[in-house]
Amino acid sequence: MLPALAAVSVVTAGIAKDISGTQGVSIVVWTGVVLSIIALLLAVGKYKLLDKIIKPIIITLALTTIIAVISSVSSPVEKQAAFMAHFDFNQSAHILFFVALFGWMPAPLDVSVWHSMWTVEKQKLNRHSSKRNSLIDFKIGYWGTTLLAAAFVLLGYAVIYGSGIEMAQTADAFSAQVISLYTTSIGQWSYFIIAIAALCTMVSTTLTCLDAYPRTVSTGISILLRGSEKSSAKTLYLVCLGLSALGAFLFIALFSRESMTKMIVFATALSFVAAPIVAWLNLLVIKRNSGKSISPLSRYYYLFSLICLVVLVLFTVYYLYVFFYVD
Repeated sequence: MLPALAAVSVVTAGIAKDISGTQGVSIVVWTGVVLSIIALLLAVGKYKLLDKIIKPIIITLALTTIIAVISSVSSPVEKQAAFMAHFDFNQSAHILFFVALFGWMPAPLDVSVWHSMWTVEKQKLNRHSSKRNSLIDFKIGYWGTTLLAAAFVLLGYAVIYGSGIEMAQTADAFSAQVISLYTTSIGQWSYFIIAIAALCTMVSTTLTCLDAYPRTVSTGISILLRGSEKSSAKTLYLVCLGLSALGAFLFIALFSRESMTKMIVFATALSFVAAPIVAWLNLLVIKRNSGKSISPLSRYYYLFSLICLVVLVLFTVYYLYVFFYVD
């Protein structure tokens, strides 16, 4: 939990630092500012504010990303053959990169739990919220995230891939370099479009993670304690929120000198390795509650889910083998 939250918050801080031009302020301080502001917004406004804030951010992100992709694809950087490697399953470095990429592509598997938590909160605010509306929200969010992920892959291919440029390892230098690469390739007129797209991407990610982790943990504790009073549940959420923000900040403060890339790879790989466990728990919950509070799965969909679970387990085992035993 903390590595993932720390990874997204430090990248957000790096982008904010570059856009604001405050190069004299350390990335640790900026991370503290980002986490404090977002935690305060969530503590005061809770889910209702999150639901209102995230929609305009995502709309802005989608529009700026579309403009950036069209501009970059129409004028891609010149590719150098020496830097255009092709994926090879026999290369351990390629497997490790694949896992790091797909750990959060288009989102960690934990998102199934997060969305369930948000659906419950939405139903508390709106009694007329239906299962159909919840499914529509989930599908729009999931497939929208998938399309945006593909758009950013296209951006990377058009501007960075094959250019021979070595990416910076620290969050602030990396953020400045990425924005600079895009604006140099597309044109200086695109600076604010790229900057806003990058900032919206990371603010929305940090916002959702900083709400989802405490909400999931506090709900889990409440269930283990066989339920709790409404006021106690709110207090527990706020405590978990504060501890999550503080933990992520301390993680960055302690490891700020480490490579940001290594931190992100660790967080995404951790999500990938945990995916089979989350998938199995999801399937277990659906099967045990099938026909009660959850509509029963069809025989074919259940079989499809089992096949997906087996694929996840096999690939995770293969990844761990490559990580520990292959040079």
